[in-house]
Amino acid sequence: MSKNPEPMRKLSDYTSILSNSIPTELRLVFEILWAQHKEVYIVGGAIRDCLLGSPTIDFDIITDARPEEVEKFLNAKGIKTRPIGGEFGTILAIVDKNAVFDISTFRREIYSSSGPPEIVFVDSLEEDLPRRDFSFNAIAYDPRNRRFIDKHDGFRDLKQGIIQTIGDAYTRISEDGTRIIRLARFVSQFELKIHPNLLAATLSIGKKARFFSYTMLQKEFFKLLLLPDPTKGLRLLWDAKVLSALFPNFPLSKSNVDSVKSEKILKKFSKIPSRDVWVKLFGLLLFLSDNIEYSEENWLSVCLDLKITDREQKKLLHIFRSWLNFPQFPEFKKLKQWIRATGINTSENLVELIFLKAELEELSDILIKKEQYIKEVQIILESFRRSSSDNKKKD
Repeated sequence: MSKNPEPMRKLSDYTSILSNSIPTELRLVFEILWAQHKEVYIVGGAIRDCLLGSPTIDFDIITDARPEEVEKFLNAKGIKTRPIGGEFGTILAIVDKNAVFDISTFRREIYSSSGPPEIVFVDSLEEDLPRRDFSFNAIAYDPRNRRFIDKHDGFRDLKQGIIQTIGDAYTRISEDGTRIIRLARFVSQFELKIHPNLLAATLSIGKKARFFSYTMLQKEFFKLLLLPDPTKGLRLLWDAKVLSALFPNFPLSKSNVDSVKSEKILKKFSKIPSRDVWVKLFGLLLFLSDNIEYSEENWLSVCLDLKITDREQKKLLHIFRSWLNFPQFPEFKKLKQWIRATGINTSENLVELIFLKAELEELSDILIKKEQYIKEVQIILESFRRSSSDNKKKD
């Protein structure tokens, strides 16, 4: 969890910190756009992380240049580009393999009660900033004049340790449910509290949350799952029934899980050591579901709800089948066959998950054999890894 190591100072005191963190490759992009008399600003994660004392690595750029202009200007200077935002007007600038930046055109979104928002490109920073979700995400930095622009009191809210929306909370959250997922991530990642109006709006909208950009939805939800301790954010999504909005066809627990039990479940989930987001996703849904006989249809519904790729779908289904086929007894031969079929890394992660789930359900039959399982699995994994290393040396 990221924490601010010292009391926050004046906003202007962070100018040098942010300026010095801007990569040389990004400065090159700035120079190219400035040469064409275009405005360029940094927004979002880089500024938030800088102000909260975290490493600044995620640079999002906004400009008055239209997407086709961004591509034209950068391509003319030998910088590769790729459109990634569709109608949202985001261009990926690939300076080199280690320097890739998102560049978006100033825009606003017009929401309706039926369907995704209409995207309208605008000409000024002042028109772009109000569309953003939370006040601290509307702080912009002008790299040319080395100054912050904070028209929505984002810095004040950060100093007070509060997350709140720009404008009416209910309106902003009802426009796009992905904002609730981002809220959950920020709650878990930073030492910030939710403004009462925002919390009320989140709990009110909950299961009625609407999602439009599944690329952004996946990105935000997976970032949350991979945090060192996502408990607070997941607890928010569970209490607000947003997980039911995300996975309407999966058998999540229908019972009113009390706060103590849900806290125990989510704390147990946070102990899954895997950095594989599909193992994390599988574990979360497994832990929060009713104890039933699962079928592939259950997990296919998750794939459809998240609109993941065929390759990702195969990965999630492979994890389910491996979990289903876990040997009921710690017999060396059967475990070796299971690990070979499952894969070294996936099997190691699944074993941890299986025992965490058994602890939740207090399954004494398998827990009694835990040490024997772990011992056998470690021997087999070491054997496979040693064999793989020897084969690489021969090659």
